[in-house]
Amino acid sequence: MHHWKYSLFIILLWAISTVSAAMGNEHDLPIDFSPANPYTNPYSARSHPDKLEIYRRNTKICTIQINMSMIGQWGFIDNGNYVVVEFRDNSTRTAMALFKTTTCQLVDKITEHENPTNRPAWADIFQR
Repeated sequence: MHHWKYSLFIILLWAISTVSAAMGNEHDLPIDFSPANPYTNPYSARSHPDKLEIYRRNTKICTIQINMSMIGQWGFIDNGNYVVVEFRDNSTRTAMALFKTTTCQLVDKITEHENPTNRPAWADIFQR
């Protein structure tokens, strides 16, 4: 008799957490910010001066390319679900971007002029 109340309670909790997550700002992503484990991460990448190709088990799935001239450091986070890429232009200005690994879709980005106290956690991958 009480099973339906418990189920309704669980559904209500899920709905509240989903709405709360959707209302958060762009830097509050539910991501494990630690570098991906190279032994369990199914993704790999090939870096070129102007683009980063993402592979899953040796099959190319997408390419990351931004209108800046050089790709700097890059690394997978959240078990390979996201990739953080540093970009540089000819005047040595830098920017960092977070991409969804499976689609190469841009999730978030910052410039070198971002306030360090407002910097998202994913941007600290190269600081570790």
